[in-house]
Amino acid sequence: MAIVVAAGVAFSPWDCSRLLNEEELNAKPLKPLVNAKTMTHLKITAPQEKNKTINGNPQLVTPMQKSACDTRAVRSTGKSSADHEKERKEEAFALVDEYLRIDNDCVLTLAEPRLGTTRELSEDIVKFILGTIEELDSGITKTAKTTEAAIGALFNELPVIRLKPKRSGPRTRYASRSASAKLVGHCTEFFRSSCGAASVFSEDYHHIHLCSKPDTNPIGAGDGARMDVGLMAEPIDNRTQTVSGMNGGDVSYAKMFAIAEVKVSNSSSDVRDGFAQLLRYTRNIYACQINRRFVWGLTICGSNVRACHFSNDAVFASLPMDLLTSSGLKQYLKLLVDWSLCDSDQRRYDPDFYYDRERKGWFIRFPHDGEKQVNTYLLKRVIEAPDRLFGRHTRHFEVEGCLSNNTSGNSTSGPTAVLKDAWAYAEEDPKDDTCDEFEFLQLINKKLSENIDDIIYPEFLHGGRVSFKCVSTGDTIEDTTANMLGDLFEGRGISSNYPTSFRARKRLVMGPVGEPLKISRSFDELITVCADAMRCHNAVLQHCDILHRDISDNNILVVRMGDRVHGLLIDFDNAITLTEQRKTRPERTSTFSYMSINNLLNSTGPEAVPHTALDDWESLLYILCHYATIGLKSIGQRSDAEMKRLPINRWNIGSAGDVARAKMLHLSTEALFDDDITSHFYSKGQNDEASMRM
Repeated sequence: MAIVVAAGVAFSPWDCSRLLNEEELNAKPLKPLVNAKTMTHLKITAPQEKNKTINGNPQLVTPMQKSACDTRAVRSTGKSSADHEKERKEEAFALVDEYLRIDNDCVLTLAEPRLGTTRELSEDIVKFILGTIEELDSGITKTAKTTEAAIGALFNELPVIRLKPKRSGPRTRYASRSASAKLVGHCTEFFRSSCGAASVFSEDYHHIHLCSKPDTNPIGAGDGARMDVGLMAEPIDNRTQTVSGMNGGDVSYAKMFAIAEVKVSNSSSDVRDGFAQLLRYTRNIYACQINRRFVWGLTICGSNVRACHFSNDAVFASLPMDLLTSSGLKQYLKLLVDWSLCDSDQRRYDPDFYYDRERKGWFIRFPHDGEKQVNTYLLKRVIEAPDRLFGRHTRHFEVEGCLSNNTSGNSTSGPTAVLKDAWAYAEEDPKDDTCDEFEFLQLINKKLSENIDDIIYPEFLHGGRVSFKCVSTGDTIEDTTANMLGDLFEGRGISSNYPTSFRARKRLVMGPVGEPLKISRSFDELITVCADAMRCHNAVLQHCDILHRDISDNNILVVRMGDRVHGLLIDFDNAITLTEQRKTRPERTSTFSYMSINNLLNSTGPEAVPHTALDDWESLLYILCHYATIGLKSIGQRSDAEMKRLPINRWNIGSAGDVARAKMLHLSTEALFDDDITSHFYSKGQNDEASMRM
């Protein structure tokens, strides 16, 4: 399946290292949907490629199709492509300064296979590859010294491998640095198929290979930046031709396992620039693979390689592996082999997504209460995908047909609902988790059903922390940052005193199903929806002593019931109870344009000021001003060029302090607010200077 986004920002909800079988080629497309972030229409099309089935479930890939109107520009934000290009570069360097944790000796262990026998297999394959490199580097031809005809056939695909290329230049640089990755894929597959070791390989074994084109702008990119080298992870079947044609087809972020950013030298400026570009490109992987838990990456500066592991709150970079030394080369080759042999969750994919051939649909498994009960939901459409490198990585799906498989073997069908998946701050012991969204929603359901009968609020259906079954060991693992990061979470091997936050991956299912605020059919409807949402906000505060603390357009949904429209307030991940000690916001989750001045200036750090209900109401003011200025897609919107010229655009530009100062200026007097904001409200059919008062 592929998802095509009209404005060129595409999202693919599936494990993009997987391929499709013949039956799925004929699957019917799912219904169109609207993405909550970009307001662009998405289309999930029929699968494109075919491959094998593992344990009855096909291993799937979802190549992205480029839209005919893909201009590589982000729409409806008031900024041109050049503006976004400049901002993304600045943002990438700022993210490096804030989130990069360099020279950690524990990073490589995250990819090591869990079983001892598989780790031994990895060591054997690395020895085999090192011997092969020695033969090739010595100029020994396959006909002169290679006794296995099969290995000679594999090397027909390879150019002469030289770790020190004779020529310089970008193409030579990419080819020479990526040749070892290509060799690893060939030799690992040869070892599996020709050396009698196939029985030792797990069913989750993947072939690591290169994308077809280096130095390219892949499909699904949010800008025009060119990625250096892309790695893919493909499941292997028992075909006889395992390598030929594997690098064909379009290069897409939807298929990418990891990105390698290549620089000429190991100078401090090249190293920093390499990290910045890697962070920038990896953001596209998160956007195009919404079942991607986390991402791996590589920087290759001169002969030094660093492995990078992206998590919620940091990017951990390994110590440099020098390819011109035997120890560094061995470490690098072992990493590539480990990526092939480790479990899919170690490659940072979601093991709970699968395609059911009999029911011909995509499903999300939701185990809870250990493995005693597993709820399975049919995925109908993607409502929201992650749009940032760090934070909760919140995703929303419309689902239906809950199939509850418990020890009694009974199963039931459930209603259409919304499934939310996010990495929330939590306590390690669930009993100590006082700011738990599940507990909040159950309390809200109880209190409001007893006291309020004319307000729409989230109906809690099911929820809990996410656990998954390890493929290699069969153990059940709770999906937390502590379990995912291992020694890195405890701070061992980290060069700075950076505190790693504990997060638990949580899923909840709730109703009713709503639509993004952006698709309101009129300004009157938008105001009605916002009013309903804030009535819910007030009722929750009054009857439950719960303060929401995250009012944004993403958290207010339009709910249609017959000919009536209502507003629904969602996402209580950042809520607190007023009875507990006041807590400051652990992270800024809203966009700067909707955050209150107080929270922009004082939301983090030792002198942080607690969030109040007034901050939430101030956020509502900014939401209304934003949509009144830009307009609505249903009735007309301003162009990027128009929005760029308006004073309200300053709410999107610069640091938190810059945005706060712009808002303080605009709100300082009624005259300034009228001149800079309300006088520019959008009116269909009139020019930029026309006004429309709400």
